[in-house]
Amino acid sequence: MAKMQAMASLRRGELDAQNQGERRQNDGVYKVEEAIKEIGFGIFQVLLFLLCGSCWFFLAVNISFFVLPSAVQSYNECGWNITCSEEALITTVLIVGALVANLWWGPLMDHLGRKLTINILMWTLACSGLLSAIPVSEAKEVAFIWLLCCRFGVGAAYGGIQQISAYLSEFFSKKTRGVFVPLLEMFMASGSITTAFVAMVVLNHFSLGWRWYLCIASIPAIIFLPLYFFLLPESPRYLIAKGEEEKALKVLKFIAKLNCKEIQIVSAFFMYPASVTSHLHSKQKLIIAEQKEEPHPISGKQ
Repeated sequence: MAKMQAMASLRRGELDAQNQGERRQNDGVYKVEEAIKEIGFGIFQVLLFLLCGSCWFFLAVNISFFVLPSAVQSYNECGWNITCSEEALITTVLIVGALVANLWWGPLMDHLGRKLTINILMWTLACSGLLSAIPVSEAKEVAFIWLLCCRFGVGAAYGGIQQISAYLSEFFSKKTRGVFVPLLEMFMASGSITTAFVAMVVLNHFSLGWRWYLCIASIPAIIFLPLYFFLLPESPRYLIAKGEEEKALKVLKFIAKLNCKEIQIVSAFFMYPASVTSHLHSKQKLIIAEQKEEPHPISGKQ
């Protein structure tokens, strides 16, 4: 009985804290997660989903070509005479680049910010892909080493692809992020299909070399670089974590305006202030004290 009463009192304390949190929301004070939920799903989330999806698409276009048989045939037509070991090395160095880059993309997201890190990632992809098409030397050994270095850069960009998913999830509520974040894989699949189609047109129909394909595949990513720089907003979660509340409020208000949602946000934070959490803690302490003082239902002893 005492245990049931303690649980009921604890539940009342949680409800009181929740009600106090709702009163704070009415005053324009939100946790970031609650602000995103209150703003809801709208045009902003759709545009951001397409922008992040384009990153996945360009990554797929740049990494999928070298697994096609037509790529090896194109090498041999230009006099390289690629061996099986060299063919495997071209693919392996890309995976090694992704493996190594996984060590720094996460810390960069936390130190430089989500927006800047994603821009660096896409610059790495576009520049490495375009540089892969440049014939730096007529000697096969030199040109092959140059190609491997550039493919390592593409792999390094590929290693940060999950950071884009994490960035996107910070602008969705718990209810919608589970639906849209996995859908980014759709852009990866579309990029792989596009790779095969473009390779067929460039290599077979127009009889152009593999360098032309790499150049054509990198141009769209280069065109999108200004869009990533000017249109991608910084994550309000990151801004709050860095103590830049004013910038976080501007981002949240911009999202609400773009979604045509009228919401007053005057302050945002990760957790409720001490005035709310201390209310719940004091309730818990009171419950424990009452439970100790309550007499035993049979013996009457404390």
